[in-house]
Amino acid sequence: MLSIVREGPRILVLETDYIGELKKFLEEGFAAKQHELNEAFESTEEGFSLILLTNKASQNDSCDIDDVILVTACDTGTILRAIINEKKSGMIKNVFSGPRIMIMRVFGNVEKVVGKISEEFGAKRLKVLDLLLEFKNKGNVVMFTTKPLNQKMRLIDLYGDGLLIDRDYLALSKKFRIEALKYLNEGLEKMDWYEMEIRIYDRYSAYDYHYEKLIKVLENLELGLVLGEAWTKDYPRMFMAVGVYRLRFFSFHDPEYIKKVLMGLEYSKDGIRIVDYDLYFKRKHIHWSEVIEDNIRARNDLGMRFRAQIYSRLNGRLSKEIAELDEKIMKTRVED
Repeated sequence: MLSIVREGPRILVLETDYIGELKKFLEEGFAAKQHELNEAFESTEEGFSLILLTNKASQNDSCDIDDVILVTACDTGTILRAIINEKKSGMIKNVFSGPRIMIMRVFGNVEKVVGKISEEFGAKRLKVLDLLLEFKNKGNVVMFTTKPLNQKMRLIDLYGDGLLIDRDYLALSKKFRIEALKYLNEGLEKMDWYEMEIRIYDRYSAYDYHYEKLIKVLENLELGLVLGEAWTKDYPRMFMAVGVYRLRFFSFHDPEYIKKVLMGLEYSKDGIRIVDYDLYFKRKHIHWSEVIEDNIRARNDLGMRFRAQIYSRLNGRLSKEIAELDEKIMKTRVED
């Protein structure tokens, strides 16, 4: 799916005259690694922390790009607890917590989206580097990119300006996620979306695996945006109700293209159909016969053709993960 918002790294600034000793403690206790700023940012994921060690934080409102910058997968709360419990707090003169960072993906006219959000929230507009280094800023930082959010992010992938917004972080994040389409459409202007519904059905009830597999592919191929999901009932035959899991799905791609992707995901490598991924557009079921190619009229053959097309676009890591999920799914194929 299209992720439009994700959390950036947490920033923790430690003012100390014992930079070397503190650096060693963090490296040994939290597998922290030193990087230059750009490399440090690229090394982070959601939940990671950037720790800046400096001996002059009290006198300045910002860190220096040459200060020691460490990256760790631990959260800042865990790090501070360890510093206190391990009796290392005596090495620290001051602790500063930088603004929380949010990264938003934008399509089309980035400047228009930045301007819209800036006006809507009365934000302060600053250069990205200043937003990262000026740790005494009050509020939350929003940065913008046109790159997929499920990949490593470099500073050069970010739009030159970001925003400092004086709002509660969780409320701001929730608003961005709820109003995702509004901000996407602001940049895309007149481009149309297709609103579809995907229904997952498996008589063996391996729904968790099928859901995970579907989401991984939608996200990796950036096919669209899931904006709602719930259990519901379907009626394959009169008076026969079956439970299905329904996803409300938005995409730039037409329903026929999405149908081909879903058909490809229905089959294992051995050509066994292991799930129903039914697609509806404007309440109409998109039937497999509507996406026939090269006069291939056998459903299995068509599905395996689409499967090969999909897998050719996945990276090696994800292909392996999908194969592992298929193996787990096959283990649930036990007849009563």
